[in-house]
Amino acid sequence: ASAPNESHQWQLINAVNAAGSAPSGLSALLLFAPLAALLLSLFSFIPKLIGALLLLLIGWWIAKLLGRLVVGLLERVGLGAAAARTGMFGFLGPSASGGATAVRGTTAVSRPSWLIGQIVKWFVFLIFVDLAVEALGLAQVSDLLHRVILWIPNLVVALLVLFLGALLAQFVGRLVRGAAATGRVGNAGFLGRLVEYGIIALAAVVALNQLGIGAVFVDILFAAVIAALALAAGLAFGLGGQNVASRMWGQTYQGTQGSVGGTTRALPEEKTPATSTTRRQR
Repeated sequence: ASAPNESHQWQLINAVNAAGSAPSGLSALLLFAPLAALLLSLFSFIPKLIGALLLLLIGWWIAKLLGRLVVGLLERVGLGAAAARTGMFGFLGPSASGGATAVRGTTAVSRPSWLIGQIVKWFVFLIFVDLAVEALGLAQVSDLLHRVILWIPNLVVALLVLFLGALLAQFVGRLVRGAAATGRVGNAGFLGRLVEYGIIALAAVVALNQLGIGAVFVDILFAAVIAALALAAGLAFGLGGQNVASRMWGQTYQGTQGSVGGTTRALPEEKTPATSTTRRQR
């Protein structure tokens, strides 16, 4: 489009040079030349603008369609129920942890499915916005949008890591609470919550790494989480296992007292109330 503009400008310059003998014609051409150049630039920009608007309209339609398809697919696989068990989408509404719903048209969908559908919709639309801006020749804006588009998949992966980490934390936490209750270890609930928070913290560290947020900060946070978990686990086992440890130590002590000089002697039997009553009758 620049070649026709340059040819028209050279034609205007040649016309000005040819009209040099006529002062009035020269002044008229000098006034007309900038206006003509502006009109030529405007006429060459209008097709680009129309193309960009068409890209935006088509992109918005495709983005909405894909967003609805994603929401419907997630609702069919039961994402809302799974997310309600984790409670990680509670920020979306006061009852999100209990299967909160968002109204889309006349259909009620779970808020986690709606959120992921919105992410997909705007991601696809941003791709078309980038194409439209590039068609307009705005290179700097297009470069910025391109970076944002490349970063969005990292955000999706980070959210997926947090979601799977929350599910794994609940599963392992229940196993720990059940095992602690079966073994009669105190603070079973605290141990279960400790394991859950530890797994969620590790998932958060992985998600931050995926987002590229301060590697040094993430390493320090990871070390602090591990140290806190080790300290809390030691305290929990120490306080909750006092009775178990005392019974084990008592059995070990009685066993060592029952063996003297390499010979084993039987420990005196503990008298029961029934035995004492029989002896008194005799």
